[in-house]
Amino acid sequence: MKTQDIFGQFLAIIQDKVSPILYSTWFQGLKLIKMDDKEVVIQVPLPIHKTILTTTHLEMIEETFCSLTNKNYEFIFLTSDELNI
Repeated sequence: MKTQDIFGQFLAIIQDKVSPILYSTWFQGLKLIKMDDKEVVIQVPLPIHKTILTTTHLEMIEETFCSLTNKNYEFIFLTSDELNI
């Protein structure tokens, strides 16, 4: 399965797990940048997204990805400034 397909499925599952406002606030603007055997790099809109996703939603993110891939990943959240985009 292609990484973009996995990420699309991930977002669909998250959308079913959380309220519409929570999804639109913290997950809707996420973009997959890179996914390899060990890590997943996700672009976030603002620095506050990094904070909220890592402190409040990381366990759900990890569990959802693992359910799709049967693998554990390290998640790295970066803004467009940090990615030099």
